Amino acid sequence: MYQPSKAIKMKLTEFTYGSDNTEKFGDVHSRSISPWNYTINHDPNRIPSEIREAKCLYMRCLDARGEQDNQLNSVPIKQEILVIKRHWKQCKYSYKLQRQVLIVGCSCVRPRVQTST
Repeated sequence: MYQPSKAIKMKLTEFTYGSDNTEKFGDVHSRSISPWNYTINHDPNRIPSEIREAKCLYMRCLDARGEQDNQLNSVPIKQEILVIKRHWKQCKYSYKLQRQVLIVGCSCVRPRVQTST
């Protein structure tokens, strides 16, 4: 049974979450009608220290001519992952498993319409 007060030993291997999968998935981010670019989110006190995160290029989705369509919104797709955070406490490091929400891509949706009653 897990007891939060007990320490556990782990072998930590560095990796990059969301590393370049262009060969596997192609250039979906640029072919989408809701295109996005990637940025690197860097935190030296997190494992993984580098996470690739998407950023939507437009507020609206693109039509067949590549122009923004006012009838469709481009919105981020979010995913929650687990990361390990390193904290300096009482002259030593401690590690804690934490949740982090990432933007992994963008998608097109119809705008929300609010009706007045």
